Amino acid sequence: MGLIEILIAIACFLTTVLPIMHMFSFTIENSKVLYARAVVHSAISEMATQLQSLAVAEIPADDYDLTGIRSGPVTLVTGNPHTRIDLSPLPDGYFRTLRVSDLPDRPGKVIRLGVIVLDQPRADLELSFTFVTHQGGR
Repeated sequence: MGLIEILIAIACFLTTVLPIMHMFSFTIENSKVLYARAVVHSAISEMATQLQSLAVAEIPADDYDLTGIRSGPVTLVTGNPHTRIDLSPLPDGYFRTLRVSDLPDRPGKVIRLGVIVLDQPRADLELSFTFVTHQGGR
């Protein structure tokens, strides 16, 4: 077997093996992103569910710093137990955000929740929902 035939055999082998290796690395990267998205979705759903059961009108408009809070109870307004949420633990590198703002044209609040993943930015998620304070009358 000559040198040319060996080089052709190696080239043929590499052209078949490299796409397969690329497929496995692509699958591993996608599984990391899917895991991060699942954690983010779970965390943001938990926060949204708890905030919907609070007295939202009692929460002042502000950016609440939740980055240093890994888990446990969080009282958004000091001394007001009606503004308490309980956060489940997040893996390292995941951070929650919470921004509350007043509606400009009517009584109510806009709440923006977010979960940021440091090593998987494609998995970051922000959820926004509006609470309108209903006033009595016809």
